[in-house]
Amino acid sequence: MHSLLILASLLATLAPASPLPEATLEAAPLIPERPQLMKGEIARLDPYGGWRDDSRQDPVLLTLLREQNRWTEQQLAGQAPLVQRLQTEWQGRERGEPVPDDWLSQAGSQWRMEADGSLWQRSDANDAPRKRLAPRQPAEGYYELAAWALHPDGQLLALAEDRRGDRDYRITLLDLASGETLASLPHRAGDLLWSLVDILPHL
Repeated sequence: MHSLLILASLLATLAPASPLPEATLEAAPLIPERPQLMKGEIARLDPYGGWRDDSRQDPVLLTLLREQNRWTEQQLAGQAPLVQRLQTEWQGRERGEPVPDDWLSQAGSQWRMEADGSLWQRSDANDAPRKRLAPRQPAEGYYELAAWALHPDGQLLALAEDRRGDRDYRITLLDLASGETLASLPHRAGDLLWSLVDILPHL
């Protein structure tokens, strides 16, 4: 969210002062009130509280959100070149915690993860490293590797990745031998720890 606010601030600062084309001056779609009493130590009436939908499946709400997204995209269409330039500059900067330069000794080998999501393996300091996992960073767009955890047997790898810049991490479990994705869990924290009794890491 902090990163998105920074981007929005830059857009507001760098946007041209000239008036927007008339086609973009369409009023934002109205969100009707749906009052709901919010209970608590002090009860209050939230005029929009009735729109809450934890299932994310309310068709009326989804239609409203699509209309809001369409309007927002229309308003920002003229800023697309600036957005692309800022994203390119942002992607080129270091993000998150720096990846340690030292090698992890585990499962009879030494391992090192790069910031682009590539994994390297070697038998010892005198051995030439070989790539076990290709870079996962896309050619365009945001990417941050928040954490990685190698299974004690060296066969499985868990990654915590952010591809939007909002620190809403997706945990991916990979089979290093086949490269197959065994599990993909959205909306997780960036902390990883393998359990000695479970096949999945603690998230």
